Amino acid sequence: MLEKALLFLSLVLALSANEFKKVDKLVLSGPMASVSHPLLHMIETNALSDVADIVDYL
Repeated sequence: MLEKALLFLSLVLALSANEFKKVDKLVLSGPMASVSHPLLHMIETNALSDVADIVDYL
């Protein structure tokens, strides 16, 4: 599941600015384990602010 989420995120970020539309809300999910720490770090540092207005972790 995490691999699919990261693949999707990398595809979204790979789009050029002309082809990209910022979404209102992006929900990330993963296991409550250390492998999800990068996702939580991206949320805490607003690393996805150019992708979505609101980023949540489920």
